[in-house]
Amino acid sequence: MKKLIFLFVGFNSVAFAYESYPERDPWQIVSSKEDPSLGAAEYRLSGTVTYSGLPLVGGYVTTENSVFHTQTDSAGNFVLVVDTTKDNSDIYFEGSFTHSIRIPRKRFKTGFDYTVLFFPRSNYDENQMVKKPVIYCYSDVPLTANVKVQANGEISFVFPGNLPEWELSVDSEGLVFQNDGLRYPYLFWEARQANIGSFFSKSESERLATDTVVSWLEDRLILYGLNSRERTDFITFWAPQMQEYRFIQAQWFLDDQCEVPFSTLTINPKPDVMKRVFILFEGFDTSENIGTEICAGKALEVSNPERTGFTVIEWGGAEVQTKKIAD
Repeated sequence: MKKLIFLFVGFNSVAFAYESYPERDPWQIVSSKEDPSLGAAEYRLSGTVTYSGLPLVGGYVTTENSVFHTQTDSAGNFVLVVDTTKDNSDIYFEGSFTHSIRIPRKRFKTGFDYTVLFFPRSNYDENQMVKKPVIYCYSDVPLTANVKVQANGEISFVFPGNLPEWELSVDSEGLVFQNDGLRYPYLFWEARQANIGSFFSKSESERLATDTVVSWLEDRLILYGLNSRERTDFITFWAPQMQEYRFIQAQWFLDDQCEVPFSTLTINPKPDVMKRVFILFEGFDTSENIGTEICAGKALEVSNPERTGFTVIEWGGAEVQTKKIAD
């Protein structure tokens, strides 16, 4: 049975959503022992936070009133000492992309040291579409090339062909798919991917009202090296989806940053110039969801070499959607 609890926590000023999962509790007290080094009104918590079996870095372990709080380190570990004369409230874990987890204060006795494990779940729908990654190929000198996509999820559609690997003839006008001898503007793939929202960092994203989204996309895509045709394809696909909301928060991924969240692109021969531009965004109908300052943030620093020789350009992205929790 699922439970929903909303609480206001001072240090982050956010509503906490706590979900209890039927498979197991999202926390576990694995040991406890009396510790004479602690004060009579103190107890200590230490342990690890893991997400999908990996350490979760930078999450908060805190008392409800946030008098005592700490962050997990690079190994997902934390230590928190609580003085109950100053804060005698429940314990919470809060991650940037996960549901909050609550442990009742009554579980802990003063004078004791506890080892606690947290197993948070994603705050976003676990299976979402990585939409319309498209791959353009150009070459000053005609050549043949093999292009292969290894998506970090289950590929649901490719075009042309029916496998995410293509044998191509490439020239200055674009590409020809050797299987049918036809010219195509680009290669297309989509995939359903688990936990894409776990890569979405609001602290590294830009936020803006969507009545300015077209000009914002145009500015960013020029900066990130897409030509007029590629920008037009990107904007006509993504801008209408973004404008379904009044506001968006969006994070860009460029070049090597695209590999872990989205896919590995293997190309033979190796391109002289390769550019990958992906975006994650979340939409809102009120500015309260993303803060009081509604403006585009700082663009990513980027180097755009001159397009000479064999050039490959790819763009794509996904909308991250908050998971609905039943009452």
